[in-house]
Amino acid sequence: MQTFDARLWPVLLSKLRRTDSPRFSWAEALAVGVEPQALIDSGYFTYAGFDYESPDCECGVEPNVEAGLREGLVSVSCVAEPACFRGREWVSRADVEWLRTTAADVFRALAPMNGLVALDLPVPMPLVPVGWLRRRGLEVAVVWLGNGGPGGELLCRGLKAQLGARAQAVLVLTRGSTPVFAPDERIAALSLPDEPGPRLGLTRGLDIFDPGYRAKASSREHPELDLDFIQLGFSTTAERHVLTINGHEFDGFKQSDVLFTQLLMLAASRKNGRRDGWRSKATLVADFAARPNDVSLAKGTRALENLRAELSSGDVPGLTEDEVDAIIKVERGSGKVRFGVPPENITFDGSLAAIEWKLPSMGGTQRSRGQEEGLGRAGELISEVRRLAPFDSSQP
Repeated sequence: MQTFDARLWPVLLSKLRRTDSPRFSWAEALAVGVEPQALIDSGYFTYAGFDYESPDCECGVEPNVEAGLREGLVSVSCVAEPACFRGREWVSRADVEWLRTTAADVFRALAPMNGLVALDLPVPMPLVPVGWLRRRGLEVAVVWLGNGGPGGELLCRGLKAQLGARAQAVLVLTRGSTPVFAPDERIAALSLPDEPGPRLGLTRGLDIFDPGYRAKASSREHPELDLDFIQLGFSTTAERHVLTINGHEFDGFKQSDVLFTQLLMLAASRKNGRRDGWRSKATLVADFAARPNDVSLAKGTRALENLRAELSSGDVPGLTEDEVDAIIKVERGSGKVRFGVPPENITFDGSLAAIEWKLPSMGGTQRSRGQEEGLGRAGELISEVRRLAPFDSSQP
């Protein structure tokens, strides 16, 4: 389900705000770039058959629906006596054939994209298990309550008692009014986020349980702490490279091939690399030797300074300068750097499979030696990125 078009998620979560058993017509699935059969094959959707209400129907009797008589169309006729409309109506098959899913399946699909693992303990109905959120040294059980309503607080308190020491805290997602709990109960309730996409905004709950974490994680004194409240996306177009931070397009990195590929290499190392993404500073200048020389390390230090300067060149709504600066973490005394954003918060667009360099042509004149060296370095960096994260141009 992670490979489906990104347009699927806003529609899916919008339906979940209304019901725990969302339905999709085939037409809706096709409109968001997904083949209906692919949804069924994913295991998260089931086939729900035909369903149609004629605008001319007055009798309330379920009509007869026949498929296969005309390609792409179904025949609808009234079976009441007397019939409320005569003859046949011909309607698009895609509008009357349906798929169904459940809240449990939706959250099962969304769990990996939100850093969750399966909640392997029984959860009493009507609560739906979403997953374990293991972040910031906490073991948080995440559940779905749906509408909540009367008794919602008691259900959540009962679950917290049932889970006991296994859950240091309980995070409850709802679509209606959110229950209110005292801080010492270690239970927090959140509504589904308004932002489109697969993110459930779980760090909002973590901030309730650990309100000082963001400042600590953004300090240069704590390179081991992740910025789990930041999501980054990388893509490229013919005109510019694109970095998005928490859904906002960042002003920097648009025309600099070297800076963009340096940041992309650190991101790929964190997402798919070893040792939690830590790399020698020399890798920023495409020196991937196990023991880089002093010249490469010195150049890597300057490259790191340039990257941080580029990150500080633009504002990101909702983030402080220190939080943006901490996207790149530095381990003092080791000469190592890493991306401070957890793997599930890093997204690579399929456009990166065919990256186009943005180095200006200088009006048709020959590139300088420095420009050629920079472009060569960018090429080596993107090769390392593709080794770590092979891009599929079909992925979202």
